[in-house]
Amino acid sequence: MNNKLFILCLLCLTPFSLNADDELPRSGLYAITTNISSSSPIPKISQSSQHCLKSEDFARDPSQLLGEQMGNAKDCQITTFTMQNNKIELVMHCTPDGGNMKMKTTGNYSPDSYRISTDMQLEMNGTLMEMNSETEGKRVGDC
Repeated sequence: MNNKLFILCLLCLTPFSLNADDELPRSGLYAITTNISSSSPIPKISQSSQHCLKSEDFARDPSQLLGEQMGNAKDCQITTFTMQNNKIELVMHCTPDGGNMKMKTTGNYSPDSYRISTDMQLEMNGTLMEMNSETEGKRVGDC
């Protein structure tokens, strides 16, 4: 998988919102655990880290984030985005380098945590690859 596509996959491992009526996760230091598996012979990846996140990070337009991560992101389109009642759903379609990718992210969040699941299907050069990631973030203190 090329670097641009991998960054795109990781993009949906971070929660974000346009205009949520309910309370977004609070600013602070988050312990984040991500588990990634795929249909390819790539071994499962498990990663833990801590990051300072601001409440503004959760309130950003996903199209803006996509553009920052992928340059102009002309090959990708967010077709579904909802965030309400402490739940999030995002569906994105891309045509990277002549391939076809569909990515769906669902999850939930509270003022001190979030959990999201991302499923991706990529077809390129007649080969289908599927990838799944599970990410959990818990606020562990102030930055």
